[in-house]
Amino acid sequence: RFDEMRVIMDRALAVAPNDPGARLNRAIIDLYVHADTRPERAAFDTMIREDPQLSQELAVESIQLALCERDFGAAEHAFASMSETGGLEDASAFPRAWYGGLIARVKGDAAGAQIAFVAARAEIARTLTGQSEFPQPLSILAMIDAALGNKEQAITEGQRASDLLPV
Repeated sequence: RFDEMRVIMDRALAVAPNDPGARLNRAIIDLYVHADTRPERAAFDTMIREDPQLSQELAVESIQLALCERDFGAAEHAFASMSETGGLEDASAFPRAWYGGLIARVKGDAAGAQIAFVAARAEIARTLTGQSEFPQPLSILAMIDAALGNKEQAITEGQRASDLLPV
């Protein structure tokens, strides 16, 4: 329903033309539909040029776009601008090391990815200490365990997170 999304995002931009979320959501449609990163890249570049402070706020999205473009320099630059606390995806807090692991994995640096994912796992495990029934970090832990190759553990954690927060 991307045509509908275009209409909705165009309406949102008519009301709030400088809203970063609306600008990126409008630009990302072409990535989803045509695997074309150019509109999103143009939106990022314009927004960062207009407000350099957005580079930290949009670090997650910048990393994801750079990895789609296979632009490892841009991914590492976005990672360098990321807050030490990591980033948010769908209201879930991912540790900074997770993104370092993703970048390393896509670059083909298996050892670097392993080190980063182990660090990310330790951080999320600390978050879960005393609150093991918290589905968001539990699902992130499952993703990290999957990245580490801990298949059975990842499935168990993912299933538990799903049970705690059903659709």
